[in-house]
Amino acid sequence: MNLKGEITFQYSEGYAKDIAKLIQMDNEIVPKTLKINTELEGSDQVVTNVETDKPSTFFSTLDDLVFSEKLISEIMEI
Repeated sequence: MNLKGEITFQYSEGYAKDIAKLIQMDNEIVPKTLKINTELEGSDQVVTNVETDKPSTFFSTLDDLVFSEKLISEIMEI
């Protein structure tokens, strides 16, 4: 089973670029069975695509992504 998902976060222009970079840095060390990529779309959207064959990896990755975004937002006081 191949699972694919996309999460989009929207911010004001001044934050989106920095948040995309920080989340993508967190994506650099992942299992070989996981494909994950975060990019800036436009000037205000951070989009992360996730793909894996393992349901447990898929859902834990989405959970980690939401937690990371929340942490970054709190640190940046957004």
